This record gives sequence, structure tokens and C-alpha cells, in this order.
Amino acid sequence: MHISTHWSESSRRVRLTVSDRGSGFAPNILQRALEPYVTTKSGGTGLGLAVVKKIADEHGARVDLVNRMENGMVRGAQVSLSFAPERAVAL
Repeated sequence: MHISTHWSESSRRVRLTVSDRGSGFAPNILQRALEPYVTTKSGGTGLGLAVVKKIADEHGARVDLVNRMENGMVRGAQVSLSFAPERAVAL
């Protein structure tokens, strides 16, 4: 697992990225993973990523899911959260 952050001066946003070297997301799951009740686990509720997306949306953040590709092959999954830092308020 790899965790990284990146500041984009042009968009004025911070991106937090978590990636792994697993099998990635199945194509049918990747398209719908942020929707409620989508799960790959037999006992899962499918609410985890949907809740993350809802909270991110409410705070002006964005969640992105992709498969990491190397030489045309899936080499893991990547989940990113990007957001604009809060402005400092002078008291």
C-alpha cells in the first residue's frame, strides 16, 4: 500500500491518494462503486464508499476510483480524495 499527497497550484486543491498492488476493481464494480448497496463482499452492506462520497460532496471534495495500469495491465487500485484547504480566518 502507498499513501501520498499532492498540492496542485493550478486547481488550488490537495489530493490524498491511497494505492495498492492488488487485482484492482472489477470493471462492473469500478463503474458503480460509489453508489449505495454496491458490494463485492457476501456480508457487506455496500454503504462504505457511498458514505465517503456523500461526506466528500458535502464538503466540496471529490472522490475518484481508478485501476492503476502498468504496461497495459491492471496493477492495483487507487482511491483519491481531493479538496480545497479551508481558508484561514483572521480573528
